[in-house]
Amino acid sequence: MIRARAFCVFPEDDVTYPGAPPDTVSLGSLYVRHGRWLRRQAARRFGASHAEDLAQETWVKL
Repeated sequence: MIRARAFCVFPEDDVTYPGAPPDTVSLGSLYVRHGRWLRRQAARRFGASHAEDLAQETWVKL
């Protein structure tokens, strides 16, 4: 269903929009989406030598 507001069209439930999250979220998709960010943040905070180990431990705990 589509509604119109002041000459603009807004889709009601457009799950195909690129910014919309998928309906089912798996741990693998979260790792792909956020893995680099997590390693980068761990490297900034704890040093590059510990970053990969901390990232892996985080995913195991999830």
